[in-house]
Amino acid sequence: MMNLAPDNNEYKIKAYSSLSTMFITMGDYPRAIEQNNRILAIDPTNESAKSTIQYIQAAQKNAVPKANPNEITGVISDASGNPIPGASVRVKDTAAEAWTNAKGEYKFVMPEESETLVIGAKGYKTIEVTVTKKRVYNATLEK
Repeated sequence: MMNLAPDNNEYKIKAYSSLSTMFITMGDYPRAIEQNNRILAIDPTNESAKSTIQYIQAAQKNAVPKANPNEITGVISDASGNPIPGASVRVKDTAAEAWTNAKGEYKFVMPEESETLVIGAKGYKTIEVTVTKKRVYNATLEK
């Protein structure tokens, strides 16, 4: 549309609006905002472009995942600093438990009011760690 009448601002605005819609559909929000800013460069009072930018910004803000306040992570390793795959990290007196991956990493959501983590692995001494407000609990196990 822009090439049909390069001097026609109405056509340019319609073309940029169509491109904006396409980019929104594709999830390419920065390019959609760019198209709406081009509309505003032609017509600074264009309410449609302004509201579309506000919509995109709100959608991006709401799309940010919220952290779970009870999610904990960490790495379990041996005295040499090597990761321990298959180590158990559980909340004492509950069924809440996670196992470490090949890198010794774990992540899980623990129940509210948890007080103690029990960390162990086959061939290593089990340890208990007091739960605080921290969300990362790394531990070293000894044989």
